[in-house]
Amino acid sequence: MRTHARTLAPACLAVLLVAPTAVSCGGDEDEKIDACALLAQADAEAIFGAAATPDQGAPVTDPNYLGECLWSHDTMTTGSLLALYVWKGAQYYNPPPPAQPFAIGEMGAVAADDSAGVDIEWVQDGRTYVLSYFTTGPGAPAETAAAEQVKALALQISMAAP
Repeated sequence: MRTHARTLAPACLAVLLVAPTAVSCGGDEDEKIDACALLAQADAEAIFGAAATPDQGAPVTDPNYLGECLWSHDTMTTGSLLALYVWKGAQYYNPPPPAQPFAIGEMGAVAADDSAGVDIEWVQDGRTYVLSYFTTGPGAPAETAAAEQVKALALQISMAAP
């Protein structure tokens, strides 16, 4: 899978580089979030239009990293990844320059580009949430074709977030 050129934090980049079940590391045990309770397999399958399997990120040691959930769909020539990352603190909110404001949480932004995917970031109740979707490979669907679905999913996650 390809990775995004931008970086939320070095730990997030490490997760995207390894990217193939949901791992939650870092953070106080009481603060960890079951991100897969927010981003269900059915949500990923609706966006992929195909079966989704749990994926695994790299271990993250940042104490402000509260959780993640990754779902993928791979064929011999294409791949898709839908990921939710949760960080403690607004300092992790760092949308890329082409991002546009998005009405979610206390502040939010969305960036959608067929070469970098769809990234939605928002701050809510002292946490930064990042929902990312991207595809790779010949014949893979354009990420921006699912941008509205990903936005709707982010709003759904925002409403369900602890």
